[in-house]
Amino acid sequence: NDILLRVFGPLLHPGELVRFSFRLPNLQDRVEAAGVVVRTDNEQWTSCQFQHVNPDGRCALRAFIAAATA
Repeated sequence: NDILLRVFGPLLHPGELVRFSFRLPNLQDRVEAAGVVVRTDNEQWTSCQFQHVNPDGRCALRAFIAAATA
């Protein structure tokens, strides 16, 4: 359960704990998540592994992924 993020601001490093939120298409509420940085690159792309997602956000993510892979 990883997500790839484009980060603007301070550089993140593998192993750092992060909190972030985002909106999925057609979803009014934000998905709130916490995780750990897995890897970064020189172009400000950061891969984070989810460790916690709010319950409504988890359901919305599952539905979004199911629809995208159907």
